[in-house]
Amino acid sequence: MLRQAGFTIPQEDQDRIFSGDGYAEPFLRLLGADEAESFDNSDYEHATHIGDLNQPIESSLKGRYTAVIDGGSTEHVFNYPQAIKNCMELLQVGGHYLGIVPANNLCGHGFYQFSPELMFRVFAPENGFQVERVYIAEQIPGAKWMRMPDPAEVARRIEYGGRRPAYLYVRARKVAEAKIFGTIPQQSDYVSYWAVGAGDHKRRKGVSRIKNLIGGLPSPFKRTIVAATSVIKRRRDPAIKPVDIFID
Repeated sequence: MLRQAGFTIPQEDQDRIFSGDGYAEPFLRLLGADEAESFDNSDYEHATHIGDLNQPIESSLKGRYTAVIDGGSTEHVFNYPQAIKNCMELLQVGGHYLGIVPANNLCGHGFYQFSPELMFRVFAPENGFQVERVYIAEQIPGAKWMRMPDPAEVARRIEYGGRRPAYLYVRARKVAEAKIFGTIPQQSDYVSYWAVGAGDHKRRKGVSRIKNLIGGLPSPFKRTIVAATSVIKRRRDPAIKPVDIFID
């Protein structure tokens, strides 16, 4: 993968990094980072900064970094809104949030699994950010990377089924200083429904009637309908497209 991305790393450096203690700092420096610092709630892995991401970060840390890598941290923090806000505040304008977080079939790994919708609503212009890419990839060798669109732009929910553990890969750029979560994020399809008002109310009443009708059917018929619905849901949304991440 490094070669595909255009990096040529001498074998002795590879041996030194990948046979070491498993921490990311040496690898990040090899990729060009001038400094690499870490945050943790405990000093048991000798992090640079010790603090609880459930709580606001110190003012002296705000706007200090050109990149924040969330390599599977925020799903373990109960107060996710504060944790992700901390990540956003650590960045200087022009810096990037790089997220590698669980999406599907990792129940029990942490407190949470995340959706593309959440990332697009969190890293929004009103919070001073612009999402550059959101991908999903299953946790298997040679997995295809699927580019996820913004549900608000395609005007519907973007759902990914899959039967294997999958991770979201997020790249968002800080474009301005803003009051983060000054307006609480809302799921985009509901924002559209609320804007429609009475028409949407009729639509939802219609859906409720269909559900009530199905609920009154004999069990064999219900099982057939549920099975057919599951097959339909497993088909990939055409808006989710496989991409070559090195040229996308």
